[in-house]
Amino acid sequence: MRLVRSFRLRAVLKGARDLDMTGPVRVKTSASLLEPGLVGIFSPVVLLPQGLMARLSHS
Repeated sequence: MRLVRSFRLRAVLKGARDLDMTGPVRVKTSASLLEPGLVGIFSPVVLLPQGLMARLSHS
């Protein structure tokens, strides 16, 4: 079961789009996500659902 989830997550990462943000962790967006998440141990990536950044405020 873990192996299947790992392959699915890799596929999501491969199709995810980089967001133009600076910081210690890469941020990507994907249309296939329902909720945000942090993926990876040695090179972590924050995965966000597509369109989430437009709904967030700066304050």
